[in-house]
Parts: sequence; C-alpha cells; structure tokens
Amino acid sequence: MSTRLLYLLAFGFISLAAIFYMFNREKTQPPIASHSEVDYSATNIVGLQTDDDGLIQNQIQADTLRHYPQGDRMELDRIASVWYKVGKPQTKLNADKGVSLQNNDKVILTGKVHVQQLATPSHAETNLYTTELNGYPKTKKVDTDMQVTVQSAKSKLVSQGVRADLNNGQYEFFKPRGIYVTAPRP
Repeated sequence: MSTRLLYLLAFGFISLAAIFYMFNREKTQPPIASHSEVDYSATNIVGLQTDDDGLIQNQIQADTLRHYPQGDRMELDRIASVWYKVGKPQTKLNADKGVSLQNNDKVILTGKVHVQQLATPSHAETNLYTTELNGYPKTKKVDTDMQVTVQSAKSKLVSQGVRADLNNGQYEFFKPRGIYVTAPRP
C-alpha cells in the first residue's frame, strides 16, 4: 500500500467523523447551564406560611426576589419578616438583603439587620442589631459571629457574636460588654 492511499483513507475517515459529529452535536453534547442565571424574579413579595392547624407560622415581605436554580437559592431585597408562635406575632426581622438556602431551612440576612423579640408577660421586648445574621425559620433560632448590639428597656449589651433561641428568649453571647441602667434613687 502506498502512503498516498493511507493518507486518502485517513482523510476520508476524519471527514466522515466530523460530519457525523456536526449533525449529532445536540445529542452528544449536553447543554451548558449557566449557574448565575435567574430562572424567575418578582417584586413586592408577600408570603405566609401556616402550620397543619391553619395558624400562621411565618410572614415575609420583600421588595424583590430572584431565584437561582443552582442550589435552589433565593435572594431577597429589603426584607421584613414576622415569626409567629401559636398564631401570635413573636419576633420581627428586618434586613437590607437576604439569601434563602436549602428550601428556606437557612436564611442569611445582611446589611442593617434588626431582630425584635416582642414583649410577652414573662419577657421584656428585646432588640438585636447586627450586620449579618443566620436565621433558621423552622427552629426559630438565629446566630452570628459578627458584632451584635442588644437593647432592652433597661440595658444595652454589645457582643462579638450571639446564638439565640427565639422560642424561649434564651441568648448565648460571645465576649459580651454590658451597660445597665438602674432605677434612680429617691
């Protein structure tokens, strides 16, 4: 066999393979999904979540919502949320931005974050201010390692991080510094 014939056979085989690939490209190459694309968005969001008895558990309002299919992630702007206990408002949360992960199991709030635990017969109203906060709506717990300022009627506390259970009002502070105001003496 001559080398000219071998080159001609190789060229023919390569040409057939290229034509086959060109016509079957959609079948052989999966579409490339962009992980940064929004698959839907909405403005002026209002949402309610109820329990099995029909009592409200969570309420959320946001200016805008963007959903990313990769990781089922939602981004919200200017969030106002209310967490309920036995159908009554218990905690209010406000933030500039929020990211919901894992089907709303974890919410990361950023910007000017304000958590207000409403007054009950056994607890005074408590306000928590920070720049970043992780919230867990199903368990009604929050935590952060950022600087936190906690204010109540008679005290102010600054801490480098907090872990709080909003069901019972228990807070665990890291490196706290407190300012307490006592009642004036007569």
